[in-house]
Amino acid sequence: MEGAHPTTERPASHDEFAAFLERYHIDLALQKRHFMRLAVGLTASLAVVAYNAFHRHADQGLNERTNAIEWTILVHLILCLLVILVYGWRLRAQLRGHAETMREQVLRVVDFVHRWGNLLLFLAATGHGVLVFGTMLGLDVFSRDGRVLLITLAPTLLVIIHGITQIPTRDRLVSIHDRVVS
Repeated sequence: MEGAHPTTERPASHDEFAAFLERYHIDLALQKRHFMRLAVGLTASLAVVAYNAFHRHADQGLNERTNAIEWTILVHLILCLLVILVYGWRLRAQLRGHAETMREQVLRVVDFVHRWGNLLLFLAATGHGVLVFGTMLGLDVFSRDGRVLLITLAPTLLVIIHGITQIPTRDRLVSIHDRVVS
């Protein structure tokens, strides 16, 4: 066919993929975004905990307030788990999709890494929202009754674990690619 774009009949090899990443410094750009997400998540966590610490706390009706926030936290954590399962499955399916060119193969891996990190940061932000809700109910995160609010930081813990263990180095990106093409 005239005018058609050349396509790659086979997936890029390990070395070809690594060379493409090296040439365009894709791993460095992803690392920059990765660490920015980690910093945003940690800063926001510190901000909501500080907000709680300096907010006026309730003296009465703590049992009812604690029950309300416990149910809210339970629903929040279940929804987070469902989102991780469904969206994670969808991201992995998109990653396994057919890519005709080297550029498309790289973009699929970059998109997977970027979206996964953004998902975790979004879930951490929803946890921060639940913590603020608990704060508005009058619970103190540093009191015995209010310690339940610390569970809302579980998604932030995922951001921290991901931030430490899943740094998008060139080797990591190539290993993601290798798992997809094998």
